[in-house]
Amino acid sequence: LNVDHGNRTITPEETGYSVDNEAIKSKLMHVLPNSSPITIPVHEIQANLVASQYDTIEDNVGTYSTNYSTSIPGRKHNIKLSSEIINDTVVMPGEEFSFNKTIGEISIKSGFKEATIIINGEFDQGVGGGVCQVSTTLYNALLQAGVQIVERHPHSKPVHYVPEGKDAAVAIGVKDLRFKNNYSCLLYTSDAADDSL
Repeated sequence: LNVDHGNRTITPEETGYSVDNEAIKSKLMHVLPNSSPITIPVHEIQANLVASQYDTIEDNVGTYSTNYSTSIPGRKHNIKLSSEIINDTVVMPGEEFSFNKTIGEISIKSGFKEATIIINGEFDQGVGGGVCQVSTTLYNALLQAGVQIVERHPHSKPVHYVPEGKDAAVAIGVKDLRFKNNYSCLLYTSDAADDSL
């Protein structure tokens, strides 16, 4: 599914194929001495998502934006990177979404940069500063959508980009933003590509 300025296009699913490596090893052990031809064992893999499932997507169920145009370059980079990671995420009916699991490792190695973060109520420098603005923006869109929030944590200090009490802090292994898709249709995340998200 691709969404571009509200226009949706769907690329149909295709059947995949996998090779049974263990079966090949076993066959090769028997034919190597005389170099006889073998048939490679292949299994079909059906798509996890099929085009017809996207028919259940309704119009926008929740939208929220925050502005980061005045952020320092490292923070802007982290916001854009984490937005790109969660963008195009599909959450099936009854499925639970974890922001931290979706984002993965937040480190220099995974592409994040140093920027301002909040630790124990104080501003400091750390890798991944700005990621919480993405989780907060998503959280507010989820509130509009009326989905079931499973886990959400406030920052230890008020943030400037949303009203107090509307933030959602994340920290790998400590604080997560999780929600459950309580709709009968799948949910799909999409973001903007400018200095608001």
